Amino acid sequence: MKINKFIIILISILTVSSSLFAQDIDPDLLLKAKMLGITEEQIKEQIGAAKNNETGSSTYTDYMDKSSIPYNPRISDTTNNSISANKNNLMAEYLSNQNGSYTDKQFAEFNKINRKPSLIYGQDMFRNGDITYEPNLNIPIPTDYILSIGDELVVNVWGDSEVIVRESISPDGLITIPNLGPINVNGMTVKAATNYIKTKLSKIDQTIGTTSQVMLSVGQIRGIKVNITGEVTIPGIYTVPSLATLFHILHISGGTTDLGDLRNIEVFRNSKKVADMDLYNYINNGDISSNITLRDGDVVVVPPFKIKAIVAGAVKRPMQYLMKTNESISTLIEFAAGFKDDAYKNRIKIFKKGLEYNEVVSVNSADFDKIIINDGDSIFVELAKTEFNNILKINGAIWYPGDFQLNENTNTLSKLIEYAGGLKGSAFSKSAIIERRNDDYTTSIINFNPTDIVTGKSNIELKNYDNVYIPTVVSLQEEFNIIIYGEVNTPDTIAYREGMRIEDAIILAGGLKESASLSIIDISRRLNDNESTDYTDKKSEEFSFWINEDLSLTTDSKNFLLKPYDIVIVRKSPQYKEQTTVTINGEVLMPGRYTIEVEATYLSDIIKIAKGSTPNAYIKGANLSRRSTENHITSTVTKLQKATSEEDAEAIDTSNISGYSVAIDLEKALLSPHGKDDVLLQEGDIITIPRFSNIVNTIGAVYYPNATIHKGTKLKQYIQNSGGYTKKARKRPFVIYKNGSVKATKIALFFKVYPKIEPGCLIVVPIKSPKEGMSIAEIISMTSSATSVAASIGTLGVSLFK
Repeated sequence: MKINKFIIILISILTVSSSLFAQDIDPDLLLKAKMLGITEEQIKEQIGAAKNNETGSSTYTDYMDKSSIPYNPRISDTTNNSISANKNNLMAEYLSNQNGSYTDKQFAEFNKINRKPSLIYGQDMFRNGDITYEPNLNIPIPTDYILSIGDELVVNVWGDSEVIVRESISPDGLITIPNLGPINVNGMTVKAATNYIKTKLSKIDQTIGTTSQVMLSVGQIRGIKVNITGEVTIPGIYTVPSLATLFHILHISGGTTDLGDLRNIEVFRNSKKVADMDLYNYINNGDISSNITLRDGDVVVVPPFKIKAIVAGAVKRPMQYLMKTNESISTLIEFAAGFKDDAYKNRIKIFKKGLEYNEVVSVNSADFDKIIINDGDSIFVELAKTEFNNILKINGAIWYPGDFQLNENTNTLSKLIEYAGGLKGSAFSKSAIIERRNDDYTTSIINFNPTDIVTGKSNIELKNYDNVYIPTVVSLQEEFNIIIYGEVNTPDTIAYREGMRIEDAIILAGGLKESASLSIIDISRRLNDNESTDYTDKKSEEFSFWINEDLSLTTDSKNFLLKPYDIVIVRKSPQYKEQTTVTINGEVLMPGRYTIEVEATYLSDIIKIAKGSTPNAYIKGANLSRRSTENHITSTVTKLQKATSEEDAEAIDTSNISGYSVAIDLEKALLSPHGKDDVLLQEGDIITIPRFSNIVNTIGAVYYPNATIHKGTKLKQYIQNSGGYTKKARKRPFVIYKNGSVKATKIALFFKVYPKIEPGCLIVVPIKSPKEGMSIAEIISMTSSATSVAASIGTLGVSLFK
């Protein structure tokens, strides 16, 4: 019941904190619940019940009306206020705590730059659940350990006499040893008790100390009760091991509250103070002398802090700190780990709370040790200036450009130029500038003549932040270049050099190609007359020259020099021709690759060169594959993207569209050579004359795609032989013929006109699709089982969209 009541109290606080103020659950309250043995499951269960019962803002009022909870001095003031105050008072207190003294205008600057830190330095030392300060019970008990009621002693005698006695100290302070009787060891140290027992045993056993030895050890140590009170999270009386220290009791009690004084934790024994811990002394200096071992009945008191100050700004550890009386600014800065390297260390600001008005105080570094910190002081350390007071810059046509110190060696322009290594030969000697920052931070320009400065004709006194720029001759010009096109190995844009000739440009472009014409080299020159006021429609001036194989020009052009932006064009020789080859496969007497001697070579010509067809040739089914050009690939992809679904269009790989089929009629071409049905051949053409096949394949949206012997029947009969149309069939089949041509079903008035069926052709029944029609992926999947149709797929990819 006690735990359940605390859960109700806890949930009421959490509900108020979260629903009224939109804050996260207070971790201190959760810690208190866990310290009392309440599991997370119980907490979650009660929170869920509270949320289920919640109706608007009445939940908090309901809890307050049903619970009569007195003020508890054992918990923090924040918890008491949350439980005992009514809703309006709690809201008022919350707003007061949130704003505090930071509503005053004098704190505006501080509040904007640095929010009030929520954690006090050192406060989290005993709140970290991953750290424990439990005493180590697996080490030998110290010899100065004071024995008392409940400690277990182990007396071990070995040698000529052997005996082991394990006895706990009785409430009378006694242990009993056989043949010796009870012995009072209460209040003795381990060392004193060992000597005492040795003396007692030696009186009844003469071998003790000679041939027999005695050792006293402590087995199980006793528990002691320690009372911790004041500003701790969970005050009370705790049973701890007799080796427990002050750190241990602070840890298990949840650490100090926000009001606890970490600088003055007191331990009382028999109403007398025996320790006064300054936790900062331990954190900063490693001093653990005040972390004493506790004794039964000790009282640990954590009083409220007296002085709390804030350090913000350019310090290494901006936080809240607890101070002792008469500690100065220097001590507070030391607690904050000192200034940052970019801090302004000569002066700080202190925001102080007054009785009527707040005030800000500026303190110089000489007074850091003198000014005492008071409660509520907020110290702000500003950043140092980032400006220089002695910097010069010089860039451009100088040997050692960069930043320089303004001193007696550089305080004039002539000295600075000399100090920076002097002018380069590329310097523009007529004019340069100094960019000067004025006192009002505006900028002005001072022009000077570099030649006059270095020769001593004039000079300029320099000031802090002067930026000297001496341009080069090239930097004041456009970037000159020439362009060379045509039959050179690396046509490119080339940087212009003075005195450049045509042969120089050809050499820089990697020399002439074998295809280059030596008879004509064209030069196109940009027109430019800066002083002209007349309009002309002429865009350029043209020159033509002959060039020899050794790249020398003819006599009349040897003195011709190129100018910036000239365009050099090396023409291709009209007599230069690369060999053209075509391939013929299949049913011809001499298949293979052939070189075309005459540019106008036709399909019928290559059949003659290959010595004609074999008796098994299916002339009507001959097809021609042609290598794709870049324009053709682009055009094909565009057509496919428009004709297929979006998914299929994204899957198109242009690297696979390396060629396409040209629908031919070899039968007519052979009957009328060089006629309208004959085809001019191109480089890379592949002619294939298949063997006669009387098989007709049917694929697509039919119930049983198959292959049927050609019997001269109509298309509809082949559809019926394949099981007929499926429900998804688009009943307008098309036919792909062996020669690569495609014919579709046409609509004439109200009748369908089906393509004629020939041996070796492929009947394709598309699938219905309201938008895209039959996808390429569907066609490919349908034809994967028909090995005889594999050669027609490339034809299908293009011929549909011609």
